Amino acid sequence: MNDMGNGFHRLVYTVPTAGSYIGKAVVTGTWDGFGGDGRSTDAANINFTTTEPDQQVVFLLDSFSGRMLIEPAASSTGTWCVAGDFNGWEANGTPLFDDNTHGDLLGGDGVFTTELGISLPGNYGFKITNCTWDISFPTTGNSWLTTTENDQEVKVSFDTNDHSADAGLALVPSTNIVHAWDSSNSFTAVGDFQGWNNTHPDTVLGDQGRGLYRLNYPVATAGAHNFKVVASGSWDAIGLDNRSTNADNIPLSRMLPGTSYGSTWIIVPVVSAFFHLRLQRKPGMTTKSGGVSSAITAAIPSTVLPAVR
Repeated sequence: MNDMGNGFHRLVYTVPTAGSYIGKAVVTGTWDGFGGDGRSTDAANINFTTTEPDQQVVFLLDSFSGRMLIEPAASSTGTWCVAGDFNGWEANGTPLFDDNTHGDLLGGDGVFTTELGISLPGNYGFKITNCTWDISFPTTGNSWLTTTENDQEVKVSFDTNDHSADAGLALVPSTNIVHAWDSSNSFTAVGDFQGWNNTHPDTVLGDQGRGLYRLNYPVATAGAHNFKVVASGSWDAIGLDNRSTNADNIPLSRMLPGTSYGSTWIIVPVVSAFFHLRLQRKPGMTTKSGGVSSAITAAIPSTVLPAVR
């Protein structure tokens, strides 16, 4: 299986004869596996069916969560493109795909992807369009990506699924999620509780790995607050509406001082990752994200938080 980054491993395999099959993933050379019952030395097989000769099948493993799926390759309907500083802002200049090609992890999951070759280091604005200017995301401002090398490859994705009813953390945005796998690696929570300071050393989020960043920060004053997360030292943000240079603020309520929950968790999956940031749900995988996304949530901790992408 090919290492896709952030714990994802994938194989697209051509099965010559139509029929019913079983399979699982193992650590190469051993029987330590991942299957229908999770990570096990005797992992249960996963059933799948092909319906035509020489049909491609996707084997996708999230080695961090211990989940995997096996299913025939598929594709989604929909026409989406990316337009930005790197292609002259042509609305139909660079198409996105949901068919296991051009960096797409799983065809037919509603997450559209393309791989861009950015020639020079810099900061670039872009939007996702319906390949015209009739519809574009983000709806206000441009999205952003940052490169640090010559001829750098950047994956851009657009998740068309509705995640508003997903179990677990209430990540935003919940639909039409624009994301880029770029060089951004430092993020700061900004809000009225810290003076909207995008270089505040105390509100830099800690890197938890797998594209997940977290901050546990005491909010001094009870009441309603607003915040978003920015690439440190800039106003390139992830907010209520999307990854945008003009991202909407996210509302946050702080409990009264003296209660047992004295601080606020801010969790930002930035690269998931499949998931899911994270990050888009994949068929058969009960994860926050099947691909990648820019998504964020804030909550008062009362229990152990579930793993998210």
